[in-house]
Amino acid sequence: MKKIMNAAATAICLFAMAWTAVSCSSDDNHQNSADQMLKNMLGSYEGTLGFSYSTSTISGWTTSWKVDETRIITIDKFPYRTLANGVSKEGSTGTESPLHAALLKVKDAPLKAVIKGIGLSDSNASLTIIPQIKFNVTIDGDTYEMKGYITDDKPMFSSRYTMSNSEMVLEFTVEKLVKVNNAHGTSEVQKDFDRPVTYYLKANKK
Repeated sequence: MKKIMNAAATAICLFAMAWTAVSCSSDDNHQNSADQMLKNMLGSYEGTLGFSYSTSTISGWTTSWKVDETRIITIDKFPYRTLANGVSKEGSTGTESPLHAALLKVKDAPLKAVIKGIGLSDSNASLTIIPQIKFNVTIDGDTYEMKGYITDDKPMFSSRYTMSNSEMVLEFTVEKLVKVNNAHGTSEVQKDFDRPVTYYLKANKK
């Protein structure tokens, strides 16, 4: 029974989704392992970005990001215009959606993602990330703030860090866009954004 209890406690330590290491008497090295993993994640990364929507997948774009001491990932130049692929009314078979046209004009800009949790397993770490998708868009001559919302049902290891080769993989799906009118304090879900867009980023620390 004692062995079973120790095994259960160890499992809780290894997969606890929190930045603060779990204190477990059965695993005295867990905190040191977590601290070392976090330190190894800090730095600059270079790699590739891809995305998929509907039945299409595009890959091979270059990307770079940084992870700082506050556990924030800053993607230097995120291609927000690719969110236009989430609008099915592209104009090829009818009238183009104003949202589609507006998104195509959005310039690349930084995207920040907060690392909210970590699960340790050997030399790997599964990551829980929350991208802060927010940018300005001009529709019919007026400028609005656009916010993107992600799905939270991704598998545990869809975003991860591997210590052996300092590789970080990020994955998230934008499933909803909301137009915010800050001047009037209103917001509106963009119904024309009807196809989720999933992003895949992989990079190694420089």
